[in-house]
Amino acid sequence: MNDLARELNVYITIGLPEVDEKTGICYNSAVLTGPKGFIGSYRKVHPYAAEPLWAKNGDEGFKVFDTDIGRIGLVICMDLTFFESTRILQLKGCEIICGLVNWFGEVTPAQLWITRAFETGCPVIVSNRWKSERNTEFAGGSSIIDANGDVLASMDRGDGFILADLDMASIRKEKASKPKRVKYGFYNELSLSTHRWNPIHFFSQTCTSYPKGDIFYGSAVQISMNKNIDMNSRLESAVKIVKQECDRESRIIVFPELYLSGPVCSYDEAIANSIAFEQVYSRFEMLIDICKDKNAYIVIGGIEENKKDLYNTAWLIGPEGVMGSYHKVQLNDKDKNWATPGESLFVYDLPLGRIGIIIGEELAVPEFCRVNAIRGVEVLAIPASIDKEYVKDFDLKDSNRKVQWHLARVRAVENNFYAVFSNYAGGGYIGKSGIFGPDASSKEEDQEIIDDGSMAGSARFKINTLNTDTEFPNNRVKAKQLLNLRTPHWYTDLWS
Repeated sequence: MNDLARELNVYITIGLPEVDEKTGICYNSAVLTGPKGFIGSYRKVHPYAAEPLWAKNGDEGFKVFDTDIGRIGLVICMDLTFFESTRILQLKGCEIICGLVNWFGEVTPAQLWITRAFETGCPVIVSNRWKSERNTEFAGGSSIIDANGDVLASMDRGDGFILADLDMASIRKEKASKPKRVKYGFYNELSLSTHRWNPIHFFSQTCTSYPKGDIFYGSAVQISMNKNIDMNSRLESAVKIVKQECDRESRIIVFPELYLSGPVCSYDEAIANSIAFEQVYSRFEMLIDICKDKNAYIVIGGIEENKKDLYNTAWLIGPEGVMGSYHKVQLNDKDKNWATPGESLFVYDLPLGRIGIIIGEELAVPEFCRVNAIRGVEVLAIPASIDKEYVKDFDLKDSNRKVQWHLARVRAVENNFYAVFSNYAGGGYIGKSGIFGPDASSKEEDQEIIDDGSMAGSARFKINTLNTDTEFPNNRVKAKQLLNLRTPHWYTDLWS
């Protein structure tokens, strides 16, 4: 391979088993070679089920290699399941991510591959097997994905190769123009391994009664964008919608971001459409009464005023009243015109399960969802006003199939929780509200989505957070098996 790279003036990555000459220990490794010879190697950090039969977990961390075409990082298969792998490469200055995989069990290009490109701003080049080998049907779908998460080229089936142009100058320019990553105080929790212990016992250390959970319906409400409606009218509409969804037996109902105010652009506009902290309970009395009658819970967005500070807020309302609120932490450019950022995440134990809330574009920041999962969240409410490409639809020409990438779906799968995504329709907003379960990437039945981005309505779906009568977790949203496989000792760059 070294000779071939010199002859053709190219860079080559290839996966192979590595044997440490001193110890005889084996690793699942990848090497990078180029026109000037061997450049370096990487040992897989996150093992899949096959590796422990013969290979030790990688013990050198994540590496970025300088080359004449750009700074290249390597990951191997399961590494792409964990955002931490590629985020660390990004923080180390990586410009191109090469993924060497043996992927199966879902349609490819896999949604996780696309997400890793989207959230890092680095092109991701993935090479995969296809067809059956050793009783495993590999998915193919080798892909070149650009820095925005768009699939430039892919090969669904068959032997061969794909080509695409990457304009590194443009990629560097775009990365340089993006805001610098902010490290929030709660990112320290990324260092924790909460799910290596039985969560039923572990979380009982910090709460009086860890929720057993239940089986119930949830609703993600999709509203047509109309800025010319006052708050009283919006509240009346919310009452009607909640009654309607409760009649359909929904017990968690999520409204879009800033539903009670509508999107605002200035402090004056925001304060005119805000609810004072002292008046929150009284403004929501009708919704509280419905929750008492129907034993339901609501997440609804608006603007909270407290000592002249304004917050982009989502309130949790239930039979007990206003149970708490979450203030959006990561503000977008419009928010910054009027809002004060929040400082902490919000997690609350309901009889239905442990619920968390994030707002809008925080969905694009994987650390927010991951910390919620580390805290044991089983249902994540996402009130949103998204007008960006958080959903992509594309065709697989080789097999005449359609694939949809939805960021909320990915967050549900990689964090083993239900994601309830509520967005506006029309007026430039993408809609695509839905509820996604922890198996939504591989099972179409584990989700419900409003595919028409211009239509108002609601996505209703059965959510299961119940742990049957056993001492051990037997529900994926409680056990969170994927979190067991995290390796925080290699993630220090995320919070340091």
